[in-house]
Parts: sequence; C-alpha cells; structure tokens
Amino acid sequence: MSYCVNCGVELSPGEKMCPLCDVEVINPKQPWEENSDRPYPHRMEIITKHMNKKIFALFSSVILMIILTVPALTNIFINGEISWSLYSSGAAFVLFVWIVFPFYLRRIRIILFFVLDCIAVLLYLLLIEYMSGGNWFLTLGMPISVAASGFAILMAIIFSKKNNIGLSLKFAIISFAIGIFVVMIEFFINLKKSEPLWPTWSLCVLISFILIGIAFVVIEHKNNLKEEIRKRMYM
Repeated sequence: MSYCVNCGVELSPGEKMCPLCDVEVINPKQPWEENSDRPYPHRMEIITKHMNKKIFALFSSVILMIILTVPALTNIFINGEISWSLYSSGAAFVLFVWIVFPFYLRRIRIILFFVLDCIAVLLYLLLIEYMSGGNWFLTLGMPISVAASGFAILMAIIFSKKNNIGLSLKFAIISFAIGIFVVMIEFFINLKKSEPLWPTWSLCVLISFILIGIAFVVIEHKNNLKEEIRKRMYM
C-alpha cells in the first residue's frame, strides 16, 4: 500500500502519477502493475458548495412567521388582546432584517446593510419604550445604536478588500475607535442621568485602547518586528 508523498492520498500499484495532485509516484519496494484495482472510485463526485439562497430565505421566513404567529395567538387566547407578544414580533422583525432579507437580494452594499440593521434595531427599541412606558429612547437607545452602527460600518470599510491599509494599522484604527465608542457610551449614560458629562471610568478604557493602537502603529512601521510576529504566530 502506497501513499502520495505530496497530498497523502492512497495509491494503487498501477499508478504512475498521483490522480489527485499529479505528483510522480516512485516506490522502489512496490513495482508498478498495469492492471491493478484502485482504492478509490473512477468517477469523481462533484460536491455543490453554493447554497440556494432563495430556499434558505423561504425556510427562514417560515420559521420567523411561526415566531410571529404562535405568541400572538397565545396572547390573544390568554389575555384577549395583543400585548406582550409584540416583543417577540419585534425580535422576529429584527432577525428578518439582519439575517433573511439580504438573501432575497442579488447584491447589497455592506453600508446599506448596516443602515437597515440600525433602523430595525431603532424601531424595536422604540417599540420597547412604548410598551414599557419609558423615556430613554432619544437620550440613550438611539444615540448608542447609531454609534454602534457607525462603528460596524467603520470596521466593514477598513477590512474591505478594496482597502490596502496594513493589517496592523487596521487593528490600530479599530482600537482607537473602540476607546472612543466606550467614551460615547458613558457620555450618553451621564446625559440620561443628568450627571457631569466629563467621562471617568471610560477614560481608563480609552487610554488602554490608545496604547494598544500605538503598539499596532509601531508594529506596522517595524518590518523586522512584523516578520518576527508572523514567525511566532505561524502566519
């Protein structure tokens, strides 16, 4: 029994070339036999790697419709009205926009995708505020959601294939953005609580991520250091 020295596939004595990678077969201890049984089928099966998007979208839509319908019917049967079931309906709507809706489109821009996701989340938060009788959407929910969407769009732009920025520099920008995002969260929380707007605990996070970002910038401009890190991480 022989195996290819390049790809490791099992070979029959009648093989002069590996049927998988076309590497020459040399085994002095096992002479070549013209008519020998192969340990693999003659016909190669082709596995389809592409998933049917329409079938997935339809199947997911049916599941979300069940999530919409069952709680609503239960709510009507028990309480005689639609009240708490709106929470599950809103969650199903957000999942539809996030996961299912892109599969109905042939092509969608990543920025438009995040904008639609942000709108879906904002509508769901507005529904929660209305159902709970709160007063936090404009001062807390909406600003943080918009900031999170902006952060996601920034990541998508930085890591896009068209962007030729070095990997270390990309991580540096993301580190700076995370620090600023945390400061913004504390700012909106303090604004909601009518407390001093100057950040306190978020400054520790900001300083930490600034130092991490500076480290990535240094790595980006030190070719010897980058090469050593690649070797250490087997990249």
